[in-house]
Amino acid sequence: MKMLQKMATVVLGLCLALCINVIPAFAMENDVTTDTNTLVAKTAILNDIDEYGSNWGSDASTNNACVVDDTVVSQSNNGDVITLNAYLNGQNVTITGTPLSKSENGNVTYFDGSVNNADYDVVLFSFEKEIQDSVVYFKGYMQENGKTDGNILKVYLKDNNSPTKDYIVLEVFDYELPFAESDIANLDVDAIPGAWVADEFEAVSMEKVDDPVPYTDSKLYEQYRQTFYVGDYQQVHMIRLEYYTELSNLRVYGTSDDICRLTVDSKSITVASAPNLNSSTQSSLYVSAATLEQYSAPNTAWTHTKLDGWLYSTTGYLGSISVGLSYAGITVGADLAAIFNNHQTIDIDGNYIGYTQGGYDDEGNKLYAKGIQTPLKSNMRLTNPGHYFEVTSTLKDYGNTPQGAELVKNEWQIKITSSITKVTNSYTFAIPMYIRILA
Repeated sequence: MKMLQKMATVVLGLCLALCINVIPAFAMENDVTTDTNTLVAKTAILNDIDEYGSNWGSDASTNNACVVDDTVVSQSNNGDVITLNAYLNGQNVTITGTPLSKSENGNVTYFDGSVNNADYDVVLFSFEKEIQDSVVYFKGYMQENGKTDGNILKVYLKDNNSPTKDYIVLEVFDYELPFAESDIANLDVDAIPGAWVADEFEAVSMEKVDDPVPYTDSKLYEQYRQTFYVGDYQQVHMIRLEYYTELSNLRVYGTSDDICRLTVDSKSITVASAPNLNSSTQSSLYVSAATLEQYSAPNTAWTHTKLDGWLYSTTGYLGSISVGLSYAGITVGADLAAIFNNHQTIDIDGNYIGYTQGGYDDEGNKLYAKGIQTPLKSNMRLTNPGHYFEVTSTLKDYGNTPQGAELVKNEWQIKITSSITKVTNSYTFAIPMYIRILA
């Protein structure tokens, strides 16, 4: 947090330096009229935005250093498709917005924006209500003019010709849609278009954080968070994973199932001071890879495995998984230096597949299945809350004698990827379990 505070202290100085002596990209061609098809957009030109977007700021935080003359915009519509025309750098530019989705609280309508000029890309096209709960560039203007509970049309353009990250911000206050809101009432809820900063800038951080929910005997939780700057605020993408494990003590020469399940417990997007952008079910983060390794206690070995899951497949079907086995003498414990060079194919259908105990080492000792490695295939993902991958392996006692608590180790190796930035981070989560062999 101290690092972020230091970075934030630098932002104001950077914004003031970068926005001085800006040449307006938009020019006022006409006097403002009362024509309902004519809009007046507050305009700012942001030059040389850094890789984190930390110097984006607002009119208030930059003391209006990036603000230029208002822009006259001509508006028309064909049903719920909005077309805007503006004069940009000596050219008439047409920007089109087609309704795409809405925010979870319904206060934001996102449009799929396009522009007829290759010099620019539309990074945001949105209609927003209750804008005190939004991220607004002209925050100072909004507060000074009592427009905090009004509506706004936001169109942000990226300059493709610049060697640096340069943007044009257009915000129309007191905006009313040119069609009935009921026309877009049935849009799907999708907050990801509001995470446009993740598409434009690098994350400030990606980290595993302590989960505030207490652990239970069988369930452990971990949160993974990715943070971006969005104006004067921060946008946090979170995925929370549940690691479920169940294993009972064995009777002499008996068996017990080691059940290990990885579940996407929840996801969220949070901008603390701008709840219009929040989502309680979505974020850009997902589990792009997961591997479970299971290691047996001394005098025990694995005899069967079954797989179950609810997963997303990039190919439309799941298929089978190649499970690796590592063999060693029966007295070897969970500290096995595993080499998974024996493979068996298992379908994700909940049916057990058995393993053969056999073969001998160079000294004539019988070998047993002491380690199992179960990786998701490359086409498999855990993306939405409720998605899970479950591995159940049967442990059997071969020592034929009671023994005290011994370690059985389950270790998840996962990768968390952002669907927007495509950046992947790797994490390991080990779950030690202790079992006894009972008479």
